[in-house]
Amino acid sequence: MSVQYEIKQKVIEPKRLAFDYLLRRYGNRQASRYEEATVDIQQRENFHYRPTWREGVEIFDKNYSELKLTDYYAFLDPRQYYYYTYNATRAKNYEAVDKYFEFCEERGFFEKVDEDWLKVFNRYFVPLRHLEYAGWILLVGVARFGYGTSITQCAEFNACDKYGNAQLITRIAFELPEPDGDIFENAKKTWLEDKIFQPLREYVEKLLTVQDWGEVLIGQNLAVDVFINPLVHIELDNLAVENGVSIFSFFSKYFYDMYKDNMRWTEELFKVLLADPNYGESNRKFIESKLNYYAGKISSAVDEFADIFKMPRKKGDFKKAKENVLNHAREVYGKLGLNIKI
Repeated sequence: MSVQYEIKQKVIEPKRLAFDYLLRRYGNRQASRYEEATVDIQQRENFHYRPTWREGVEIFDKNYSELKLTDYYAFLDPRQYYYYTYNATRAKNYEAVDKYFEFCEERGFFEKVDEDWLKVFNRYFVPLRHLEYAGWILLVGVARFGYGTSITQCAEFNACDKYGNAQLITRIAFELPEPDGDIFENAKKTWLEDKIFQPLREYVEKLLTVQDWGEVLIGQNLAVDVFINPLVHIELDNLAVENGVSIFSFFSKYFYDMYKDNMRWTEELFKVLLADPNYGESNRKFIESKLNYYAGKISSAVDEFADIFKMPRKKGDFKKAKENVLNHAREVYGKLGLNIKI
């Protein structure tokens, strides 16, 4: 005897489409996972304690920066990153890096790097792990003192990317021959003493003392990153290829893609700050004032890298490379409608 079953589909309409605070903001529609994890969850009351080290502010406070927004959730990450999507995306990124390491190790490419170029690489690239580590500290500060979860979680993810970059530089260095002793001790000494890094080191060490998270973001994401990434991962990588060394091009592309990814949220945030109906004008004055200062400082700092372009057998044209970097910066600032003199 057989029993027949009839399977029917029944759609159950949810009684609640979203949390109350999202319904109040967006109306009667279903919220995305990103919105549920991000919007209107900044703590605004019932704080644990008031900071004893700074008078006049709460532990979470809008007044940690001169930059203000009427609605701190007018900014949303265009990438829609929250904890899950960020980690899933970065896991895929690192899988590609792992595969390239395996490929290079199988072919013995690291051992075959030209010794002359290795000296160039060790001088300019490996010490940059200290710069990336500084970027991590700076952006963690933005995540802590910033206001509005849509802003602070972007800063935290960006900080994690900086930490990952420092680790990746270290991992690359581990694979390379060590012609002049301990590669990391040499890199530390280069960062602390080599003249090409001293203006840059002074810049980031002073930025580490800045308490305004908005100013830190200007000095890091709109100045350091906008100048250093194209200089190192485009111009110096092109110089390596011209000297017959292409093994690092994949890594350069990875670092540059990471920079472009983080510039998406950075540019969107500053567009929102500049367009704010109540604070847009004061935000513009602050941003242009600080960015003119920091862009000028970082532009002068990278001039020391001219020495690197003289080191390989086939010399590079630093003047042309610097102009390409400046054009990139002008393009970034132009998209934001900022008047920056560089």
